[in-house]
Amino acid sequence: TSKGGPSKEVQDKLKKMALKVSTTLSVLDAGGIEYALTSAWYSKEGVLISNEQVHEFVKQSKGRLFGIGSVDTNKPNLMLNETKKCILEYGFKAMRILPWLWNMPPTHRNFYPLFAICEELGVPLCIQVG
Repeated sequence: TSKGGPSKEVQDKLKKMALKVSTTLSVLDAGGIEYALTSAWYSKEGVLISNEQVHEFVKQSKGRLFGIGSVDTNKPNLMLNETKKCILEYGFKAMRILPWLWNMPPTHRNFYPLFAICEELGVPLCIQVG
């Protein structure tokens, strides 16, 4: 759906595909990887993986996974509060945007408040452009 995020059918499929933290840690072990990042996904269609979901996943990882937050860039006030929550409360290490999901260039003015708050908090902003 355009306003409420993915359809119930898509959400159900995503839940069935979701990895357990123990599975993720086993895969990391098999690959000789000590630490990894896990990220929230927000798009103009809605939330695909929420910051809360990432936070819960990270909490269960015994310190091996680090969270990367994401936000709805069409809601500037909520974006700033959510970014602060991700960094200050959840302990995430960075924020992330995917301009191609929003059909905007990475220099679009909707992203300016996020650039500023990440600078203020001293955290990286990861920008995936393709």
